[in-house]
Amino acid sequence: MEQNREWKMLSFKSAFVFFGLVILINFIFQPLFGLLGISEQVSLFVINSVGISIALSYALLVLNKMYRSKKQALIMSGLITLASFLVCYAVIFLGL
Repeated sequence: MEQNREWKMLSFKSAFVFFGLVILINFIFQPLFGLLGISEQVSLFVINSVGISIALSYALLVLNKMYRSKKQALIMSGLITLASFLVCYAVIFLGL
């Protein structure tokens, strides 16, 4: 019985890289935004949205090689960025 998987799981290495990058980006940029006088909600929204999109794109596209062409990689990165901005907005500002 042959099983075709459309959804590939992230490897442990990719998961550690993803979470490590997100945490590192938060540790670096959160104090900098605080020094600039930007509110905590806005800084969390911007830092986490950008950090998640960069880290997840890197983990999926570079470490797991989940793309066939540059166009597909660009579309996937764009969708990841859009999704991370929407989810972070919903969590931080709407409290969902």
